[in-house]
Amino acid sequence: MVSSTTEVASTFPALAYDGRGQKFAKIAAAAGGTRELVAAVTGAKIRVLALLAEQQNDAAATFEFKSASTAISGEMTAIGENREIQMQFNPAGWMETASGEALNVTVAANALAGLLVYEEVVD
Repeated sequence: MVSSTTEVASTFPALAYDGRGQKFAKIAAAAGGTRELVAAVTGAKIRVLALLAEQQNDAAATFEFKSASTAISGEMTAIGENREIQMQFNPAGWMETASGEALNVTVAANALAGLLVYEEVVD
């Protein structure tokens, strides 16, 4: 189980951040609902560059990332011994919101915890 943001960040094998505006956000989402991870930024998209998310309570469940209420990822299930999903640093980004929309996550069951690295992309 992830016990701290520092611990989560240390699990990324090779970080290649260039310091040009990348930001971190904590993932802390309760089961059975939608939670805002990064607030909307007027005139900018939120691009996810890296992610580590872990299902809590030793049980896998589905979750989905959204631009406001529109899905921008497929439904995901954290599997394996640690029930986690890792998306290594990708300068092109793994997904992004529509301009001016918040980055949200919807969790079906069992809480989700972790960390993501993102940047704001001005239109």
